[in-house]
Amino acid sequence: NEIADAFLANDIPKLSTKINQYTKLLIGDGNRGLAGQLLNQVRPNIVRSIASVYETISLSKMAKKLDLTSEADVEMILLKMFSQGTRNSENFDFRLKIDQENSYVHFNVKGSEHKNSLKLDEMATGAMVDKIVSYTRQCVRMAERVRNLDISLSTSAKFQSKTYLKQKQNKTSNTESSSETDTGKSVILPEQVRAPS
Repeated sequence: NEIADAFLANDIPKLSTKINQYTKLLIGDGNRGLAGQLLNQVRPNIVRSIASVYETISLSKMAKKLDLTSEADVEMILLKMFSQGTRNSENFDFRLKIDQENSYVHFNVKGSEHKNSLKLDEMATGAMVDKIVSYTRQCVRMAERVRNLDISLSTSAKFQSKTYLKQKQNKTSNTESSSETDTGKSVILPEQVRAPS
């Protein structure tokens, strides 16, 4: 009865303590696995109760309520709930978004878009994954086109001749600018002196 009471109270520490306290008895009865399933079901029950009370809650506060150590663990619990089809059950009648930028969970949010939010219902259906794959393919194709263009430009005779002419002009202009003194007057270099005719 103590295990059932802890489960119904959604008290994770107490439930864990009671399961550990009665481990030998549970193993003897063949119910240790069932007790473990209770422990796994407590957090989704707590999420449901949080969703019925809060419209928005910080991930850190939710981590405390779920007896977790990090915000990432909260996100994983929420993702797991959606991926296991919990959303389709009659007890899961809310939608949520995780605002990763501000570290909040928004329950029952409809129609409003949050920048840098992770929409779990899209992720669960695979729509988000399909979008990512599509964008990745577009990026790969674009990178391939840029690489091919770079190769064709750098190996074309016209490009190479223009590059050679620019380099030659730069060399000539550097030589002319280095022939001026600090005062700005030109100095005649020996190669510029002509022999008398």
